[in-house]
Amino acid sequence: MDARPFIELADDNTFARGGPHDEVLDVFAESDARWFTEADWRLGKNPGVLDRLASSGCVQVLVGLESLVHQHSGMGAKRTSMDRMMDSVRAIQEAGIAVIGCYIVGSDGETPKTIDRLRAFLQSDPCADAQVTIQTPFPGTALRRRLASENRLLPEADWSHHTLFDVTYTPDHMSPQELQSGFTGLLKHAFSAAETARRRAIRRETWKRNPSLAGEAQI
Repeated sequence: MDARPFIELADDNTFARGGPHDEVLDVFAESDARWFTEADWRLGKNPGVLDRLASSGCVQVLVGLESLVHQHSGMGAKRTSMDRMMDSVRAIQEAGIAVIGCYIVGSDGETPKTIDRLRAFLQSDPCADAQVTIQTPFPGTALRRRLASENRLLPEADWSHHTLFDVTYTPDHMSPQELQSGFTGLLKHAFSAAETARRRAIRRETWKRNPSLAGEAQI
């Protein structure tokens, strides 16, 4: 087994301020470590940073793609088309860095049909991996305050239900039961054996282009 360390940066958006990032990337390059971080889709529009990321040992980024539904109250306005974000995903992976696409189900505007639409979309999305969760109104957030003011928090949903996989509020266009059922079905499809194998193949091809992994067995 390879002895090189694998490091995760616990930062929601490592490159949010645009740079410069040379110093931290130099440190990673000198460490000979593999590393993983989080970024927004605009990373794919910065080829200079992408080249440096791959050569510094970055092998994976989580990118918040959120929802196919543009009305996403509590999560910030979504004004960028999914096609444009997918172009960025492809650019990031062309540089040899695998993308985990992060999707959130259950925002205002969602219906059983939009969950089905996301399921169909995930059959051909280019991401090397996916993270799919339910919108969760954590204590202390603006989302929770809004849902509380609208009397939409489920009284039985205590802290133990805030798992990102359990419904804790009443959606605006379906019942909590419909959201939970639709989400469960979505997960079964998105992480089926066939879909897992498809993404594994994308990840393997992506890492073949990463210069920091040259000559190594795929991780």
